[in-house]
Amino acid sequence: MKKLTFAQIKMKIFIGDNFTGAAISKAKHHERSFLIAAAISGRFSCHVYQYQQKHLLWFLIEHISKFTKGTRYNYLLTLVKIIRLNKRTACWETVLVKNFKISENKYLTQH
Repeated sequence: MKKLTFAQIKMKIFIGDNFTGAAISKAKHHERSFLIAAAISGRFSCHVYQYQQKHLLWFLIEHISKFTKGTRYNYLLTLVKIIRLNKRTACWETVLVKNFKISENKYLTQH
């Protein structure tokens, strides 16, 4: 097993068992969240408790811009889950809706 970085450990603690869904979906969200943490930490030297809009926008616009549309969508869904857990939905909702055309807050509404 690969050794986790400090940012990935913080992400693991932050997420805990809070992701819902099928086991495979949760595993994929965990994997993507660790990759998100590593990328943002490498660029900005911060961890999940310190994320700001600029960190998430950089990740979505710059870091994963070369990925396929489906892969970018999956990362967006994982980021929405992280935003919900971070309780910053109200702060970041308008930016995500504006920049990524998430219609009618479909993915940001609390269930």
